[in-house]
Amino acid sequence: MRSKRRNVQSAMKMAVAGTLTLSLLCAPLASAAAAEATGMSEVSESVGTGSSGGTAAPETSVAKLDSSEAKVTKEEAEAKLRALFPVLEQARLERVEFGNPNVYPPRDEAVWNFQWLIDEGNSSYGFSTTVDALNGDVLNYHRPYGISADENQAYYPPKVSEDEAEEIAEAFIGKASPSVNLSDVKPGDRGGMPKQLFGPVQYHFYYQVTKNGIPSNSETVSITVNGNGEIIDFNRHRYEGEYPSAVPALTKKQAEERIKNNVSLTLSYISDNPYGYNRSGSVKWKLAYVPVANGSMLDATTGELIGWDGKPAETSANYLPLPAEGPVFQKNEGTTLTSEQAAAIVTEHAAIPEDYRMNAHLDRYWMEPGVQVWNISWRNQNISPFGFPDQITAYVDAATGRLLSLNRHNYYPSPYGGEEPKKVPAPSITEQEADTKAMELIRLLYPNAAEELKRADTPALIESETSETKFRYQFQRFYGDYPIHGDTVHLTLDGNGKLYSYQTPGTSLDTLTQQLEGLTAQISAEEALRTYADALSAELQYVRFGGYYNETMNQVPEEMKLVYTPVLDNKKGYAIVDASTGKLESYYSSNLPEEETAMIPQDVEDHWASSALTAMIEHGVMKAGEDGLLHPNDELSLGDWILLMSRALYGDSMNYYGGREQEPPFADVTAESEYYFAVQRFIDRRWLDKAPEMKLEPGQTLTRDRLAVTLTRMLNYNKLAEFMNDDLEVAALKDADRIRNKGAAAVVFKLGLLKPSNGKFNPDAPVTKAQAATIIMRLVTLQGKTDSAIF
Repeated sequence: MRSKRRNVQSAMKMAVAGTLTLSLLCAPLASAAAAEATGMSEVSESVGTGSSGGTAAPETSVAKLDSSEAKVTKEEAEAKLRALFPVLEQARLERVEFGNPNVYPPRDEAVWNFQWLIDEGNSSYGFSTTVDALNGDVLNYHRPYGISADENQAYYPPKVSEDEAEEIAEAFIGKASPSVNLSDVKPGDRGGMPKQLFGPVQYHFYYQVTKNGIPSNSETVSITVNGNGEIIDFNRHRYEGEYPSAVPALTKKQAEERIKNNVSLTLSYISDNPYGYNRSGSVKWKLAYVPVANGSMLDATTGELIGWDGKPAETSANYLPLPAEGPVFQKNEGTTLTSEQAAAIVTEHAAIPEDYRMNAHLDRYWMEPGVQVWNISWRNQNISPFGFPDQITAYVDAATGRLLSLNRHNYYPSPYGGEEPKKVPAPSITEQEADTKAMELIRLLYPNAAEELKRADTPALIESETSETKFRYQFQRFYGDYPIHGDTVHLTLDGNGKLYSYQTPGTSLDTLTQQLEGLTAQISAEEALRTYADALSAELQYVRFGGYYNETMNQVPEEMKLVYTPVLDNKKGYAIVDASTGKLESYYSSNLPEEETAMIPQDVEDHWASSALTAMIEHGVMKAGEDGLLHPNDELSLGDWILLMSRALYGDSMNYYGGREQEPPFADVTAESEYYFAVQRFIDRRWLDKAPEMKLEPGQTLTRDRLAVTLTRMLNYNKLAEFMNDDLEVAALKDADRIRNKGAAAVVFKLGLLKPSNGKFNPDAPVTKAQAATIIMRLVTLQGKTDSAIF
């Protein structure tokens, strides 16, 4: 069961990649109020002053379940938990429930649900653990924040290596879930979370449990082991329904042939920001051939191509042009709109109930720099059974009058709880009338709609027994002849033809024109299709569909199917074909194979700082250039240092952070700057002071003197540095008179971050990549030893 290890000898075995589970649409979480609304009856008693010593709490009964069905008593389950997780000795057992009310839709599960409390001063931390009442398997455990204070964290260097942690994890499966046959447990794909160099050392392991020798996406085990070798997370997911036959109607070869014959690629503009946020500025674009039906599978019984919803998959992208004639969006040419004028733009097209109260305030628009918006909300004054009021929210560009989004937050009665469903009014317009209205409305709301948008040719009607009929439309944004991947406009009408909801990409096409202009495809569609199809293979797998409430509060039936899932170059994920190079590439960074991310350049292997540089590369902090070399002796700029530290702290998530301020943090660090988000991170952590009227000069060479000041501030030792300006050790250095920030030099000197050489501090010497890597690793080692947390 041992997974293949990387060939690179890492200086630091710190696995920080998160667990990536293969999941379908997830059920929404229910709050306590929501749970009450479902009609589940609960009878519980608090344990009161019960100690952690083992007095079991009274159980709670959940509708349709009887604790007499349990083959494992709550006392036995509690004893097992305490034996497996010694930290529970610090916890107080508040109550035990038979059944699991913490899932939605609620399920009839024969489980013991333990509710724990950890008291810390005047605060308490609550958490739960679940044990199968029929076989005694532990189903989930998460060490709460209350016992993860800084002194309990496992920082670098860890006591156990990644290999040792994996052995601990695999041995723990047999103890926690004895019903799982270890021979059926296979290491699954790991990844999904950005790699972070800083923070507690944690190793994440993900396993699939095979059924009938076939992997199932509903049979998984995920475990997190910290650097001390302790289990801090354990989750066992299982499917309690019946599995279909493991004998497919199609062979693997037949399935692969059918999947390849149904591949369809479309040439699209695609950015290096796969999550769709902050798409202007430093985001880079290219043309690529993108799969139309990504994620589609082949039903191994029927041979039908299906999507993640279990329904027939679309194998081609069909778009319809918008009418060229008719009224269009009229830009506001006057002064900034008032809140009343902005609200009128919404109410002209959308039905807002008369008893809803409006609130509005000016806000920045996080999707696009320099855009000021009216943030408007209309709220029902009556609280719903779920404990929340129905609400309508909208963003309107305060300068142009462009409606950017309209969303409704409605809380329907739960059909599970036996409540009377709402009386759903019949629509007053036909689907054809709704189509005509939608085409008129999109031209009025979206600037240059006929030139930039095309309608996706998909059914618009959405019917429900518990919510009103709606008509939904999706429009794809184009630049010239090609679609912009991920840029869509969604417009929904209610049954009376009024605007129900509306979402746009936010970033105007004007801000992207300069980046898209001139991009051309160097390979043909036929070549791209051949490259993609040649990399395709198929894997037999069980996949669960349904088992959740959809947007119309209708329950989607649960079903397990035997399917062939497409695999590209022996890895699952979203792949594209670069239209310039013709190469197959993973689009999401979490899908990159470990071998790619662990490639160590030749000029690093024998370098004096090889250990630190290797750690930088493995965690994505530093990357080789186009020539395949890192050039570790190159000098760094101030901006380079800020980028490196931001990547070390936040991994790949750095560029997907937040939005843009109305004004730049510095005069020379605008939203288009490659340093923008990293600088914002430094400002948020108070490592830099925002000064829009001044220049940061990120291109200036990073000197040891400037780095000492930066490190001192990062460690929150500014005042201490001032106190140490007369430090005797610094004063004794041969070049002390050239050190402008003697206190900062003293701090980093004594902490071992920057060390003198031959009796000199060399304050004006530039900092190289290799030196920066070494200093970052010294910071990593310093974690948990300073009064202020570094991470």
